[in-house]
Amino acid sequence: MPRRHSTNEFYLARAQSERGSDSLLDGSVRLSLDGASPHPNAQCRILQELQAFGPRPRVGFDIEAQHWPYHVTSIMPALQFQAPRGTQDILPDDAPYWAFVEDEMRRQARLANYGEIRTPTFEETGVFQRGVGASTDIVEKEMYSFLDKGGDSMTLRPEGTAGIVRAYLQRGMASRPQPVKLFTELTTFRYDKPQKGR
Repeated sequence: MPRRHSTNEFYLARAQSERGSDSLLDGSVRLSLDGASPHPNAQCRILQELQAFGPRPRVGFDIEAQHWPYHVTSIMPALQFQAPRGTQDILPDDAPYWAFVEDEMRRQARLANYGEIRTPTFEETGVFQRGVGASTDIVEKEMYSFLDKGGDSMTLRPEGTAGIVRAYLQRGMASRPQPVKLFTELTTFRYDKPQKGR
C-alpha cells in the first residue's frame, strides 16, 4: 500500500514477499508532485497506475534495480487562469435556462416572420469605423483590433448592426422583398467597465 511521507511526496512501498529479482519496482517509487495544490485525485490516480505494473523481465543488461525514482509532474498548473473581467462561464446547471430563453426568442422571431442571420465574429476594421463612426468611443477606446497575417486590420465585433448591414449589401439582400426582417444572436466584444445586468 502507498505510504504518505510528506505534503507533496508519496512512496510506493512493496512488501518484502512481493518483491522479485526481476521486478522494476523493487524497493520504493518516489512521486514528487509539482505545484502548490495538485488535484486531489491526481496522486491516487498515479499510484493506482504504478501499482498496476506487474513484474517485468530485465531487458538485456545486468544492473541492480533496487531504487527506481520516478518524477511525475502534476496534471494541475501552479497558476490558475481566470475568465477575463466582464465575462462569465455558463455552467451545465445554468445552460438549460439560457437555452430556454434563446429557443423562445427564436420561436417568437419566426412567428413574426423574421429570418435568422449569422455574421462573422470579426470583420475588417473599416466596417465598424464607417458603420459606428470613427470618432465614437466604441471605435476610439473600446474595440479589440489586430493585424492579421496579411497585414490587414481586423476587429472583433463590438456590436451587431454594422456586420449585418455589410452582409445585406454584399449578399444582394436589397433585391429581396422589402423590408427584410432579420434577427440575430451574437457575442460582442468591447473593452469597457463591467456594468450590472450587461
